[in-house]
Amino acid sequence: MTRQCLLPVAALMLCLSLLSITWTSPYGEVKILYQKFRSSTLTSSNTSSPKKSDQFLNSSTKKSVQFLSPPSDPGNVACLSPSAAFCIAGLARSFFLPAVHLSQKRNLVDAFGAKRSDVFLLLKLGNPEAKADGWYNPADQDELRDAVEVMSPRRVRYVSYEEQQHSEELNNSKDQADCKPHIYQQQAVKTACWKMVLEEERSFGNGTCRYDYVFFVRPDLAWTRPWPPIAYFEGSGRWQGATIIRDWMQMIPRALAPRFFQHLYCSNHITHGAEGETVMAQAFKEAAMKVRFQCMEGDCNHDMHKSWVQAPSYWQRWPCLQPCHVVRVVWDPKLAALKELVQWGCAVPMGWNFSQCQLLTDLPPAAVTAQVEVWHARKICGGHCHEVVRRHSSEPGKATKLRLRSCDAAENASRPRRPR
Repeated sequence: MTRQCLLPVAALMLCLSLLSITWTSPYGEVKILYQKFRSSTLTSSNTSSPKKSDQFLNSSTKKSVQFLSPPSDPGNVACLSPSAAFCIAGLARSFFLPAVHLSQKRNLVDAFGAKRSDVFLLLKLGNPEAKADGWYNPADQDELRDAVEVMSPRRVRYVSYEEQQHSEELNNSKDQADCKPHIYQQQAVKTACWKMVLEEERSFGNGTCRYDYVFFVRPDLAWTRPWPPIAYFEGSGRWQGATIIRDWMQMIPRALAPRFFQHLYCSNHITHGAEGETVMAQAFKEAAMKVRFQCMEGDCNHDMHKSWVQAPSYWQRWPCLQPCHVVRVVWDPKLAALKELVQWGCAVPMGWNFSQCQLLTDLPPAAVTAQVEVWHARKICGGHCHEVVRRHSSEPGKATKLRLRSCDAAENASRPRRPR
């Protein structure tokens, strides 16, 4: 390596490329620039200087940057069914972390197992002039390059920070009513991604093909259990409505999706200062759509029947374990590094000591792959640990959480190790 770096510039560039790591996993060859998300790629300052690597691209563009994958299927190709469109839309935040985007690919898209699964990315970038501390959101699309490569999307749209502030599409004061600006923009982003899905549908099968299911997902979710396979939703007694996890993820049958988006806006029906859950609940209500939300006794971190959500009383609980958790990272100027906040379920408030958790930002590539496989082996419904929670659901919430974590750990320890 040292000897190569002494060669001329061309060899030097090759040498630098060797700093990236490639490993084989169930997702194929995945390339991650070593520690791109660590302190070696960012600079820290107590001033308002940008926190970005000099390798990053110029993100001052005023308009969205869109990319499309190779041309869609020719018109004479039969429509594949069942099929699913996955809209991953919103602030990019921790999407760049391998543990986040690999778990989305493995435990959501691939776990669902549709014959055709297309991913659509609409990623809001951060402020390139932000201070070098506080919440971290990638300011440049280059920081998301590896995540996009793993997800292999049909369409990608990057929304610059400047566009988020000034775009009429995302900031229409006429329709904003009593919504907070960022809540209005959440709905506008979902609608924009839905339009990307419609554009893709018009481009294949002579415009006659339709997806069977549409998912809307936050980019910063780590999927710590696999989503049920499509057969779970296609069997007898098929659920004719939406299945949701808080306002983090909505799975909607394609035939019902237009009704949802017809009402996904801020209106006079929305209480002043309402949060995203209330706007979503109101849209489902006005669409006259049945909804079931993840919540079971012992593992219900967000009961959508709480009054502030204003969800209709006829909504049903879906008694399965929570499969995903928000992962947020902050820039710590004292450590000159990114660190992950304790939100994703490994530690408090789930009852574990923080020191028992290894931060997702510290996992090397091989450990990330192994961790995602651990998560993949856990069942959201019907498994042993699901039954443990159900049997002890009358216990205080913290005690049940500890039982679930202990059960997960015991199951992981009992699995045979793969030969190295």
